[in-house]
Amino acid sequence: MGLARSFIAIQMPAEVRKQLIEITNSLKETQAGIKCVSPENAHLTLKFLGNVNERRLEDIKNIVESVSKKIDPFELSLSGVGVFPNRSAPKVIWLGIGQGKGMLNRIKDMLEERLLEIGIGKEERQYHAHLTLGRVKLLKEKNKLISWLESNMNFEISSIKVRKITLMKSILKSEGAEYSPLLQAALREASSIQTWEENSDG
Repeated sequence: MGLARSFIAIQMPAEVRKQLIEITNSLKETQAGIKCVSPENAHLTLKFLGNVNERRLEDIKNIVESVSKKIDPFELSLSGVGVFPNRSAPKVIWLGIGQGKGMLNRIKDMLEERLLEIGIGKEERQYHAHLTLGRVKLLKEKNKLISWLESNMNFEISSIKVRKITLMKSILKSEGAEYSPLLQAALREASSIQTWEENSDG
C-alpha cells in the first residue's frame, strides 16, 4: 500500500484565480528571488496531512464529508499581504484573510478533533489561515520586496461563497507541486440543494 502526500483545503474559484494573476505578476517584477505559486494551484490549506497510507484515506474522506455536512456555505474574502516568519528573513509571501477567518478556524478545529480519532495529531503551531503567493528561494532585492509588501498592504479580492471542502493529493515535481482532488465535499446547504436538484431531474 502506497503513501499519498495530501492535505485538506478550500480551492479558489476561477474569478479569484484571475485576480491573483495581477498580484502574482507584480510580485515577480520585484525580482526578489521568489518562486510564485501558479494561480491555478491557489488554495487555502485547512489541514496538512503529509504522507498518508492510501488505506487510511478512506477514513479521512469520511471525516471530511462528515464535517462538511455540519457547515453552511459562507462568505470569504482575501485581503492584505504578509510574510512568514518576518520581513527580516522572509520565506513565504502570502495573501491574508478578511471575511470568513473565524469560520476557517472553526472548520480546522472540527477536522482536527475528528482526525485525532484515527491517530492524526493536531498542529502544534497556531493556525494562520492564508493563501501562499510565493516562496523565497534565494532572496535578492530585499528592499524592493519590502516596498512591494507596503504598497500591497490594502490589496483585496472581492468575497466569494465557499461551498465545498477538498481533500487534495500533492505530487512533488521539479517544476513545482501538482495537485489533484481526491474528494470534493459539499457544505451543508450546498449539499441539500444539489441533492434536491438531482432528485428533481426529469
